[in-house]
Amino acid sequence: MNFIAEIKSTLDRSLHICLDDEEIIVHRLGKFDGKNWYSWTVWGPTEGNLPYYGGQLVEEHQILERLTLLMGDEPLEEHQLLGVDLFFGKHVNVEHE
Repeated sequence: MNFIAEIKSTLDRSLHICLDDEEIIVHRLGKFDGKNWYSWTVWGPTEGNLPYYGGQLVEEHQILERLTLLMGDEPLEEHQLLGVDLFFGKHVNVEHE
């Protein structure tokens, strides 16, 4: 089962990964020590009064690994792969297990 409902890249070069009830937003932060760094932010519902919000600092390979996990047993569609490529500004290989 593919947990990803939609992937889109926006004009401000952020990547939005929409799941059933959560949204993941990835922003390119910049380069440090020769590596590109990104923020991985998750926003979604909880049982309490406030929604869940959490973020992490990640590298490109971690984003691709997480996308592979979210794909489950169905590969991404062509337009979703294009959104990922537009975000990174290059063709990237999103592995499907």
